[in-house]
Amino acid sequence: MAGASCAFLLFLLMVSQPRDASPFTVSCLPVSMNGILGESVVFPLLNPGVFKSITWHGPSPANAEAYASRRPLAVITPGAPGALPHISMEDERYRGRARLHNQSYSLEISNLMLADVVMYSWETASADSNIFCSYDLHTHKRLSEPEIRI
Repeated sequence: MAGASCAFLLFLLMVSQPRDASPFTVSCLPVSMNGILGESVVFPLLNPGVFKSITWHGPSPANAEAYASRRPLAVITPGAPGALPHISMEDERYRGRARLHNQSYSLEISNLMLADVVMYSWETASADSNIFCSYDLHTHKRLSEPEIRI
């Protein structure tokens, strides 16, 4: 009987413990993207639904090759009810070349350069989950029209 009451007390203790209310994190597999030098590329963002924030990350200017040194490129936070969200472009290197598409918040970078060939990622935070996805950008020179002679 003593063993049964100990097991019951242990069960009550486990059930009464506060649960971890932190949001769960979902990570997507990295997606390889191709772009053409001097042209644009669009990095799609999955439907964010209701969010606390969306952060696009780009390379750190000090070490563009290191994935761990990513830096916020743009941050989107919801506005007051009925108001537009607040969008902040954080990285001066992309001013005039980066824009966020309305409602989808997909990131477009225009006038691609060799320095843009790095990993980009986005992260959404909501009350119950965080989603993280990344894109590995490769750029290529546009090939000229072939000349065919007969």
